[in-house]
Amino acid sequence: MAHRRSQEWELKLAGASYEEVAKAGGGIVSTVKKTRLASVDDLVEGGKKRISSILKEGVTSMEIKSGYGLELEAERKMLQAAAKVEKDFGVKVEKTFLGAHAVPIEFTGRSGEYIDSCIEMLEKLKEEGIVDCVDAFTESIGFSVEETEKLFDKAKSMGLKMRVHGDQLNNFGCGQLAKKYSCLSCDHCEYSGDEAISAMAEGGQVAVLLPTANYFIKETKMPDVKAMRKKCVDIAIATNCNPGSSPCCSILLVMNMACTR
Repeated sequence: MAHRRSQEWELKLAGASYEEVAKAGGGIVSTVKKTRLASVDDLVEGGKKRISSILKEGVTSMEIKSGYGLELEAERKMLQAAAKVEKDFGVKVEKTFLGAHAVPIEFTGRSGEYIDSCIEMLEKLKEEGIVDCVDAFTESIGFSVEETEKLFDKAKSMGLKMRVHGDQLNNFGCGQLAKKYSCLSCDHCEYSGDEAISAMAEGGQVAVLLPTANYFIKETKMPDVKAMRKKCVDIAIATNCNPGSSPCCSILLVMNMACTR
């Protein structure tokens, strides 16, 4: 991505929630304009310091998501930049299409039509061989379960792996969704309830917990780790490195916060 969102901290420090910041024009869509204007080389150059700091902590593979372009050309540039990072830094990179990250301004009020656009993007990007996995932000400020299913039906028909941004701000039953589509993981899980956790246990989905995202958006609800352990759900942790909800490149810090929180 190409943008800093430090100004959003003023809103957060004044008491605004992550959802309120997004609805006020901040959040994901505020990064889109500058990402659309950036070149592939701009994106790689902008990420060099972050990538270098991550590798210095012993990381040997990483996932890089798109999702800050929200149109074909910009999403393509992000995925091409991810492929260039893999080549230039000699690190394994999983390239994830996250076109369904937010509804772009030009589709305001037409999230269903934008999902159709995401499906069209996915078809083209898959043909170009630059997509390993598909993700979607299933949430009140993202997409409904039904919209996510429409995208995942297409991804499944194309033989692509899937993940879901799930239950970060509300209990949308994303564990059940992840199981239904044999997703690799459900990421966030702060509001995942007993049914979602049981579904992940039965389906073999990994619950990816993101302590710094939880911290930076000042979310007081914690994932129910005790229930996940009881039901033998595999748990992973990650940085969720991004300019808004988790400006963190340190897996060691995330490990520390996973223990202390």
